[in-house]
Amino acid sequence: MRTIIMFLYFAAYLIYALPAMWRGQSLAKRGDTAGVDRILDIHVTRWARTLLRLAGTRVIVEGRENLPKEGAVLYVSNHQGDFDIPVLLSHLDGPHAFVAKKELLKVPLVKYWMSLLQCVFLDRDHPRQALASILKSVDTLKGGHSVIIFPEGTRSRGRKMGEFKFGAMKIAQRAQVPIIPLAVDGSFRVMEQQGIWVKPATVRLKILPPLDTAGLTREDAAAMNDRIYQLIAEALQENH
Repeated sequence: MRTIIMFLYFAAYLIYALPAMWRGQSLAKRGDTAGVDRILDIHVTRWARTLLRLAGTRVIVEGRENLPKEGAVLYVSNHQGDFDIPVLLSHLDGPHAFVAKKELLKVPLVKYWMSLLQCVFLDRDHPRQALASILKSVDTLKGGHSVIIFPEGTRSRGRKMGEFKFGAMKIAQRAQVPIIPLAVDGSFRVMEQQGIWVKPATVRLKILPPLDTAGLTREDAAAMNDRIYQLIAEALQENH
């Protein structure tokens, strides 16, 4: 029953929020990014928090003091499950763009909200398009909007992390903004552990201290990628 209620809410809110979405699209065409952000802050945050509540998800956050007071950052997070997204949307300050798989462009209405969030859709099968996605992420960061990326590229569906792809470092090298590593632990227990069925679970989000990328070279980027992987792995290990 919990699963049915949650999915009904997911669909119903998208319909309820249509006027706000149209308003956001109108503001975006006029270049009113502050107005768009106000709409996103209300509706996307509300949607994410209600999803978590309906799923019975308790979120414990550590390291809020590491959130930026101003300016854009690149958030680099592990990816255990689909519920990572509402967890991050509801507990990081302000609207953020995601680097997301291109298949989400096929989801009705969701794709329009993601466009308002300035999400970047990645097609890994076509290197030229993947490079364009990286450059768009850089432009988003330089425009003052933070970006969230899952360098594993897919859900791990458990506590063991997959290999970190290098896209996050390419973005960091070009944008030269701070990186904040995020360790999300337990989100796979909400749904992936039992298929599509949702059950109550506790998710821990640890926001790690920012890493400076000023002057980051291609050679430095490989070491930085390994360092971020290790920091997140250690944070996950601390929970057990």
